[in-house]
Amino acid sequence: MPPTPTPTWVNPDCFVGPGAADEPVWWCGGKICVVGSPHYGCPTTVPGQPYVLIDCTISDRDIEVNEIITLTAVQTPADAPVRYAFSHGDGTIDNTSVSRAFYEAPGSYTVTLLWQYNGGKGSKSCGTVHVRPVNAPTPTVTPTPGAVQVGCSISPRRPVEVNETLTFTAFQSPANVPITYVFDHGDGTLDETSQSLAYYAAPGFYQVRLNWAHDGQSGTTFCGTVTVEPNFSASDYLGRTPESADALAISRGLTTRIVRIDDQVFPGTEDYRLDRVNIEVDANIVTEAYLG
Repeated sequence: MPPTPTPTWVNPDCFVGPGAADEPVWWCGGKICVVGSPHYGCPTTVPGQPYVLIDCTISDRDIEVNEIITLTAVQTPADAPVRYAFSHGDGTIDNTSVSRAFYEAPGSYTVTLLWQYNGGKGSKSCGTVHVRPVNAPTPTVTPTPGAVQVGCSISPRRPVEVNETLTFTAFQSPANVPITYVFDHGDGTLDETSQSLAYYAAPGFYQVRLNWAHDGQSGTTFCGTVTVEPNFSASDYLGRTPESADALAISRGLTTRIVRIDDQVFPGTEDYRLDRVNIEVDANIVTEAYLG
């Protein structure tokens, strides 16, 4: 069992934020410190103001396939340095406070706003977007200066594994004008083409952009964020020594963190990382391994 909260150690990730009824509460390691049963690292002092109040809006909750909507983060006070990312509910994530998104398939999608502030993090449910089918599901293009319109798509739009191939496609209106395209995959690689096949060698979140040029004009269109998950199997680490497990993780582009050795538990932040393997050790042998 993990140690109980004490006044002698306070998680450095703790901060005062809004509770379920917007009351001030302590947040530690991404979780609310529950009065009467706080988790390890929670402060014993009474939480007080100020804190940032976070909300989000959806421009239209009933749309057609490929119709663009705007998702907006709202905060009070407005000048607090909060970092945002919108999870669109279809596997795509956009690291911004104002996100323009569309959906390629009919269905109901729950939009969530992820936030980080003052060492803490949390999420806010924005609502559900209902997407109706249309007869000709052609993605809505993003308006650009002049008569030419440029857009781009990512396939698949779900999270992918390391080295899994994706297709990035540029589309334009009108279709018969000469436009130069360069895809920026977000990992430092570029591909000068209107349809790019690419993969990612390391887990993480990658923002894909399409750079274009036509008749003296140029611009950049944001295509979306690709979530890359590692090729991970816990069984590969079980039965190894901690040193051997660490070497294996490094060879696969991952890091390791020991969270328990026998009866000794090592407290740590609860931020989720795609590139980190948490291991538990008994008698110098790894008995548990999981990402996070």
